[in-house]
Amino acid sequence: MIIGHERQCTYLEDAHRRGRMPHAYLFYGPEHIGKFTVAKEYAARFQEIEVIAPEPGKELSIAAIRELKRVCAFAPRANQERLFIIDEAQRLTREAGNAFLKLLEEPGKHTVFILVTPALDMILPTIISRACPLRFSLVQERALDDFLVREKIDAPRRDELRAFARGRPGILIRLISDKEYFERETQLKKEVTGILTRRAYPEAFLLAQRTASDDDLRRRAIEYTISLVRDACRTGDGLQKKNKVRALKEIHRIMASIETTNVNPRLAMDALFIEALKTT
Repeated sequence: MIIGHERQCTYLEDAHRRGRMPHAYLFYGPEHIGKFTVAKEYAARFQEIEVIAPEPGKELSIAAIRELKRVCAFAPRANQERLFIIDEAQRLTREAGNAFLKLLEEPGKHTVFILVTPALDMILPTIISRACPLRFSLVQERALDDFLVREKIDAPRRDELRAFARGRPGILIRLISDKEYFERETQLKKEVTGILTRRAYPEAFLLAQRTASDDDLRRRAIEYTISLVRDACRTGDGLQKKNKVRALKEIHRIMASIETTNVNPRLAMDALFIEALKTT
């Protein structure tokens, strides 16, 4: 189910109808907002579809790209259109990224790729230059509320869920369907908020230690931190706002380094929370 992203869906539909599709799209934007969901919905227009994704906590290796190149070496059946979705494309190793770049240079007839990633700067610039970037933003609260009304969620509960989801439909849907997940998220958000509000460095370092080796927990802690820092960027004078925006950019850079390099996650999370605490 797609919630929001009407502009992106209209653009994709129009390009497909006119036969003016690029060989590669690059879907980018925050986690859990529906990029992969839109890619799968768009895939329904193609006769041959394949999804390439890394295993949890692992990189996309050159072996996966070599297999993709082998498949692409054969022409589609009866000139059918085919689509390959590469989810979490930021996890391509450099070697795999360079191999995929060669594939982009000669993609084959009737073949389209969609790479899905949280941010452009997590992708090799040479790949970006050969793809059509399509930005996905946080979904407006109106669209989230329309969905919650259709789900027959009462008004006070809708307000609570939207506050947790922060424009991310994937989070919203899981919060509704999984009570234990909702309870865990309530506690994690409260913990991160308390740390930043009290400027509690010792507690921040303990949270960094706890989240460093758990990919999902770490990502969610970072997401709550980024949301709170974004809110903080709206306050203060000109210089204060400038410093807060700089800290937010550094947090995004650290997040990207955790996802795409061999940086020590524990040290990186320490650095990320130090930057966040500068904004409170």
